[in-house]
Amino acid sequence: MDGESYVKVVVDSNFLIAPFLLGKDIFSELSQVIDRRYEVVVLDCVLDELRRLAEKGGRKGKLAEAALAFVEKGRFRVCPPGVEGEGVDDLILKYASKERCIVATNDAVLRKRLRQIGVPVIYLRQKNRLILDGEIL
Repeated sequence: MDGESYVKVVVDSNFLIAPFLLGKDIFSELSQVIDRRYEVVVLDCVLDELRRLAEKGGRKGKLAEAALAFVEKGRFRVCPPGVEGEGVDDLILKYASKERCIVATNDAVLRKRLRQIGVPVIYLRQKNRLILDGEIL
């Protein structure tokens, strides 16, 4: 996306799984909470996390497989985090801070950590609507 102002939205694994868990297309609703053009970014460590879940099988594994297929077909940019850290949440946090972007997650602990450092967060409230917590710079 060139020329025009846009914001990156980094998604974590639980946000990618949510549409399949809830039967709701939350990605089509992003434009309702973001007032400018945006690009959805999936860090490669998030894909690795989904692959590990898929390998374990069971219900969560099937949801992870669906999320992986969705990313492959979707309009997402997959990229390395470009930062050092331990664990996927740390990498998301550091990437979002460095790149000044939004993070879409339903993980309450990660949301709190992101908000403590001023990173805006999009999350699903009451399983039916997206909320933006924080200001987009």
